Amino acid sequence: MVEQALSANTYRPMALGTLFATTTLVVFLVGFLATFLLGCGVPASEGSVDTRPPEEALRSALQKPQGLDRVRDYVRALSNLDPDTARRLADQFTDTDKKADEKVPAYELRLFYTTWAEVDADGALNYILELPEEAPFRNNVASSVVRSVTAVDPARARVWVRTLPETESEEFRVSLAIALVEGWPAATAGFQGVSEVVEQLPVGFARQRAAHALAADVMAAGQIEEAIEWAESIPLSASGKLRALIFRKIAETASPAQFQPVSDWLDGHRDQREGQAGLRVLARSWATKDPEAALRWALAQPDDRGRFLSLKFAFQQYYDTDRERAQSWLNAQPDSPALDTPRLAFGLAHVHIDPAQAAETARKIHDEKNRDETLAKIVGLWLSQDRASAREWIGTSGLPQSYWLGILRPNRASAPAPNETGAGGS
Repeated sequence: MVEQALSANTYRPMALGTLFATTTLVVFLVGFLATFLLGCGVPASEGSVDTRPPEEALRSALQKPQGLDRVRDYVRALSNLDPDTARRLADQFTDTDKKADEKVPAYELRLFYTTWAEVDADGALNYILELPEEAPFRNNVASSVVRSVTAVDPARARVWVRTLPETESEEFRVSLAIALVEGWPAATAGFQGVSEVVEQLPVGFARQRAAHALAADVMAAGQIEEAIEWAESIPLSASGKLRALIFRKIAETASPAQFQPVSDWLDGHRDQREGQAGLRVLARSWATKDPEAALRWALAQPDDRGRFLSLKFAFQQYYDTDRERAQSWLNAQPDSPALDTPRLAFGLAHVHIDPAQAAETARKIHDEKNRDETLAKIVGLWLSQDRASAREWIGTSGLPQSYWLGILRPNRASAPAPNETGAGGS
């Protein structure tokens, strides 16, 4: 059985998402502990040293049932892994013709390859390319290895990812490019050589995930100036609105202590699309931590689109987090045209809770066009859901029927007939 375990160490042929969905919590925790122990260099048994060859030690570890004893022994065996042994074991690990109960769990397989990469990065990386494309663990293991190598030798990992054979699939290339960016130590290695990798990723989730990882690494290290310099270096002509994406990610990953300096930077770009994108994301992030401070910041901005976006997203976040407190804050503010945006946001969100209150709040909007459009949306939706109560409110609103016909006419399905408004005069 021990020999079977070593000769049949393969993955079940399933997608990574399915694997995670069906893996038990116990196995996950054991895998996490294995990774932690390996990273910390914790020995298997206190006061003892395993002097056996790594192949023999691994056989012994894999013979044990799943649990902490197996984890400790497996981690300890891997700590003595050498390139020659790794290659021999890898040939056995990738045999995909064995029964399911003879296979090594996912976390053990990832640990094996990442440990191999630590002692022989080129050997581990090149061996992965030799694996058949249909090997169900290939992408996952390759990504883990690239992250591991990137953390200690980013230049080598970058060259390897950029020189993948043309025969590799687009999915494989993208997954490794993301792994490269996620493992890139931007706080120490800077952005040269990796920013273009982000730009070459497909527009969408892959690019957003990579950009977030880079921004988060630098901002967590407190290197705001470096992050800003990176964003400013991206030309407006970069594909897929990359510049705006980086602005947003810097704002999104800023810590509370960084909100103000990031705001000062974005303020210099408030007339540009990327600056406005950053302001709205910063407003939401700030409101997550301190909504009323975020709203004070937004209200103090110049009256432009940047302030509109900041107020809208800050108030929406406050409302979504604590509706009653957000409403109390809005009601406590002295009347001002600057409150038009929070009132608009409140009305459109609150119509599903209390349409009458939503409509009354919308009536306080100073800008006529915004007021009429917001009321039309609120009352139109109200009429479609509860025509009787909406008509009753319209009748007591004190506004003439010509007003309601005027603002609701574009939505004829919801607009009441003239004799249904109950409003007096024209």
